[in-house]
Amino acid sequence: HHSQALPPRTPQGRVKITSNEILDALKDAMQKNPSGDGFTIRELRMSMGKGGELASEIMVRDGVRKLLQSGKAVTVRLYRPAMDGTLRNVSGYLLVKKGKK
Repeated sequence: HHSQALPPRTPQGRVKITSNEILDALKDAMQKNPSGDGFTIRELRMSMGKGGELASEIMVRDGVRKLLQSGKAVTVRLYRPAMDGTLRNVSGYLLVKKGKK
C-alpha cells in the first residue's frame, strides 16, 4: 500500500477544532475589545486562548470571513505599529453590536 507512506494529516495528540468552535471563540474574543477599534487576524488569534493555538491563521481568516458574510462583523481600518515603530494602516475586524443599527 502507498497510503502507509503518507504522514497523518494531523499530528498525534493534536485536538482538531471545528469551524463552529472557531466562530464561537472569535465572537468571544471580539467581545473583549479593550481598544474598541477592532482586531487584526493575529490579535484575534492571540486573544482566542486555547482556540487560537489549535486554529491556524487560515482557519481564523475563514472564521472572520464567515462573520463578515453573515453581517456579524465588519471590516475596519486600524493603525498598528510596524516593526520599525511607524503606525501602519491595516485591515481589522469588529463584531457588530446587536440592537444598535
